[in-house]
Amino acid sequence: MKYDAAPGPKGFAKGRTKSCGYSAKTTPTIEHAQLRALQICRQQRGDDCQVVDARRH
Repeated sequence: MKYDAAPGPKGFAKGRTKSCGYSAKTTPTIEHAQLRALQICRQQRGDDCQVVDARRH
């Protein structure tokens, strides 16, 4: 499922020069979605991962 179309709280994190991660549909709050997106970005060896988007829907 694509990030934009996913329902529920979601977050998207991006590394400065490589990698990204997102969480959608599986987290109860925006805060959880942001944390999960950061975890995924870091697991993918992202450098200086930062949340760049977070939404309720």
